[in-house]
Amino acid sequence: MVKAHGGFRVELPEELEAIGVAIHLLEHLSRAGATRLSTERVVEVRERLMRLLDTAENMRVEVEAYQLLDQCLPPVEPPDLSEVAERDGDGILYDSEAPVSSLLYACLALGVDVKLDYFSKERGEMNTRVVTPHRIVAETYLQAFCHARKEERTFRLQRITRCVPIGGRPKRVAPPPPPAEESPLEQLSLLDFD
Repeated sequence: MVKAHGGFRVELPEELEAIGVAIHLLEHLSRAGATRLSTERVVEVRERLMRLLDTAENMRVEVEAYQLLDQCLPPVEPPDLSEVAERDGDGILYDSEAPVSSLLYACLALGVDVKLDYFSKERGEMNTRVVTPHRIVAETYLQAFCHARKEERTFRLQRITRCVPIGGRPKRVAPPPPPAEESPLEQLSLLDFD
């Protein structure tokens, strides 16, 4: 594979991956305001570059970039996930309005299987899978054991449209407040002034 721009040539996939890691790091820095480069321009370059890589190469690039960021940045205090999902007797009580990634982190911490609705880009279809989550990589991918395929699989978080803990039930949603009483002026009609 040869990619060229002016006098610059990229001949090996590893070279393209190295540039991909660098552009991901640069995107993170530009979003943090640590560079004068335009975030929009960096994102545009990253998107163009990533179209040259296949799915596995894209995943390696993203994982490598996030691992480097994890080594360079101070540790982040994990969020309190008890509001997202918690054990309730034999089942799991969960917030059905929580973002998919938060719910997956909570299910990982609780050690419970989940049912996912997942869009498969390769087949162009939505399917439902039951998986045992193992870890979330680079805040982008879920590595899990897929019960249907009977093997380890990697799922892109952006393509998971719904996530439900096995044995889970949604937390009760508070009923809407009662309607406010109408004031006497609102009850008057034009005919009342005759």
